[in-house]
Amino acid sequence: PVWLKLPYPYKGARLLDEDGNTSKVGDLTLYELPGRRIVLSSGLPQGESFYMQLELICNATPHPKKFYEIKVGSYPVSLNLYSCQSDILQMLGAIDDQDAFIKLTMEADNRLLSLNIRRYNGVLEWDGEDVFFIHGMASSNISDGAEIEAMLISDPQKDPLPIGGRNSQGIGTGLFDVPQAMKRRGPWLIYPVKNCKVQFRPVLYMSDGFDVDLGVEVHSLHKASEVYHPRTNPNAIKLQIETMANDFRHSGWQYLADLKQHYSHLPLSSFESWRALSKHNNALAFAVFRLEFDEEFCSRIKDELAVIWEVIPMSVWVEAYQYFINCLTETGLPEAFVNKQIENRSAVLRLVVSGFDYIGDYLGTANKNFLKFPPPEIVLPIWYQTLRQQHESNNRWPIDLRDPLNKWIEKQNVPPLVKSLSLVEYSDAVVYLPIFMAFVTAGKAKITDLSVPTAYLKFAIRLVSDFDRQGWFAPVHALMVSYFLAAE
Repeated sequence: PVWLKLPYPYKGARLLDEDGNTSKVGDLTLYELPGRRIVLSSGLPQGESFYMQLELICNATPHPKKFYEIKVGSYPVSLNLYSCQSDILQMLGAIDDQDAFIKLTMEADNRLLSLNIRRYNGVLEWDGEDVFFIHGMASSNISDGAEIEAMLISDPQKDPLPIGGRNSQGIGTGLFDVPQAMKRRGPWLIYPVKNCKVQFRPVLYMSDGFDVDLGVEVHSLHKASEVYHPRTNPNAIKLQIETMANDFRHSGWQYLADLKQHYSHLPLSSFESWRALSKHNNALAFAVFRLEFDEEFCSRIKDELAVIWEVIPMSVWVEAYQYFINCLTETGLPEAFVNKQIENRSAVLRLVVSGFDYIGDYLGTANKNFLKFPPPEIVLPIWYQTLRQQHESNNRWPIDLRDPLNKWIEKQNVPPLVKSLSLVEYSDAVVYLPIFMAFVTAGKAKITDLSVPTAYLKFAIRLVSDFDRQGWFAPVHALMVSYFLAAE
């Protein structure tokens, strides 16, 4: 036999679909990443480096970015796009804008490939006041196969309303007419049916024929959702959320519980109620107890509403915890049940917020005597050496926030050994971020103290803290939270 060695290809980057065929698509959704690969080939005998960039395209500036160097030798290298999904979700979680997307580019000495990775593969477009259609992200052509429902936002217990498409001689036209029922009441949220192949961002529909009395008194989240308008009445829901923070029996808790139960398949940021809750620390902290959030739902809040749980001050958690216990006790529930609920909520908190490891019974008592922790100036240098050893071969430590964190730590009243903990520049951001976040959790600082744009700041905090969350960020943050609380 005769063997021929042919360059494949001579140099470049090719996107392959799940069947291994070359793909020319310029847009993918998060759900289409599994099975997709980028194959890199070098035309140089010594090989070369390719550079991949992920950029968050959003209204906020500067755009958060992540960079990767991929070394390719004489044989092609295959990059599984699904392996990038966690980084993509991390970046999308920096803001609560559902229209934001990730732009992936691959370069060597020139740009070889560009790809947009989005949450959705369709867009709802209006054709007049009461007719709409769905088209692709990169095309104005009407998408086939869209299945659509609408929910009455003021009543999440009500069954969703199916919206059928127009037919012409038994064939779907891709156009959808707003049902008459949606013109009599409102507002409504139009969204794709769960598991539909065509996904688009849920859209708020308010009929001009439905008049809302803005002067009516509002005492429920149900009514607030009815009278809410992003321009004429933007604070209706926010005011109810503020009230709920100190009202165990407020009907708004049932409203949110119904949303969570019946519409968990929709992005949380689709609902102004979840968005308003995420921006109110006291109400959000109490919601963890009142609505019995589990670790998975808390992660969704972090990813879909850009929440950093460590930003909520410990004093807020203490207040919410004690209020929850008092309310449960007043209901007359058996003591064993109350204790079980408290135990369950405490366990979830330790999984969600790293600052609870050394606080003992501080949540229930606010007594500093329950704060047990080793001296930071003794254990942190030991932990730091372990951190360096475990990541000795990693030459890409994240340096985001290094300069503002260095400036901040120099001004703080902390033990000298803590202030000079990082011995090399590339470890500065990783080392000092949990100490800064401990200041925030202890109520002694705010994340805005770093004077960094919010979207980039949230992205950078997640990026740096995830470098070694379990081995460094979480234990250091927990230790320093207790240290700062004890020093009050």
